[in-house]
Amino acid sequence: MSYRHRNVSEPQSRLSDRSVQQRLFRIALTVTLGGLLFGIDTGVINGALPFMSVKTQLNLSPLLQGAVTSSLTLGAAFGALGAGRLADEYGRKHLLFYLALIFVLGTLSCAASFRADLLIVFRFVLGLAVGGVSAVVPTYLSEIATQKARGKLVTQNDLMITSGQLLAFVVNAILGSLIPNQNGVWHWMIAVGVIPALLLFLGVFKIPESPRWLMSQNNREAAFENLSELRNSSVETNQELDEIQQQLSASRSPHSSSWQRLKQPVFRRTLWIGIGLGIIQQIIGINIILSYGTTVLIHSGLTGHAALVDNIGHGLVSVTAAIVGL
Repeated sequence: MSYRHRNVSEPQSRLSDRSVQQRLFRIALTVTLGGLLFGIDTGVINGALPFMSVKTQLNLSPLLQGAVTSSLTLGAAFGALGAGRLADEYGRKHLLFYLALIFVLGTLSCAASFRADLLIVFRFVLGLAVGGVSAVVPTYLSEIATQKARGKLVTQNDLMITSGQLLAFVVNAILGSLIPNQNGVWHWMIAVGVIPALLLFLGVFKIPESPRWLMSQNNREAAFENLSELRNSSVETNQELDEIQQQLSASRSPHSSSWQRLKQPVFRRTLWIGIGLGIIQQIIGINIILSYGTTVLIHSGLTGHAALVDNIGHGLVSVTAAIVGL
């Protein structure tokens, strides 16, 4: 291996904490565009659905409305399940590149759809990217972050998700107000998502591959080069790489499998806490309002314009809560 372990006596190029934090922030801003797209693609259907459902457009029955809405969520489930294995096999950066490509092509295909069955298929494909970034982006952020900034950096993705939903609600309200008599406005509501998708696609070229993944591929030299841009000195970089190597070696032990760990009470307790939090988050019914908020408000007696505007309220609350959590 061409890498030579550098010792402390060699000249050390030190970066200021401010430079490191700025570099991390720029990378995080790029990859969390995936979170923003997560929010946009789950939130845009909220305002678009009433326009799709009219007879002059897709004429969606209640069953088809549910299928169009949930097809993205179904795709996201499969995307999240497969993303981890693909990221381990091909790298975080490479997977983010292909997910960004799916976002671009999937969004354009959904916006151009003229039949319900095509829209369902394309939203399922788009859901694969949504589920993929939900798994890969937090992993990538945790692997490039300093220990001090890790919590804040990873939580930034949640803020971007809620911000994406809020952005979708605002754009829906603006477009629905500017061209309310054109039922085809839903095409434009969906098409807006192409802009952040293109930004993510282009931005991926500028981010480094995860040093942890490079170490898992026995490429310490590349891992050092990437991580040294995100740490204060080569001494700190080498120390962290040594820790990663130890963790990787421990994880390859036959006694470190997930099922083996569940024999330990601390891991079982952690697993049940995670499952419990996930269930509680879903059964409160937030996804009904997220997906059908405008429709619910219209059936409550509001006009279409008023429903689109009032729907922005719960998006603001979500963003505010995410900021508090951050």
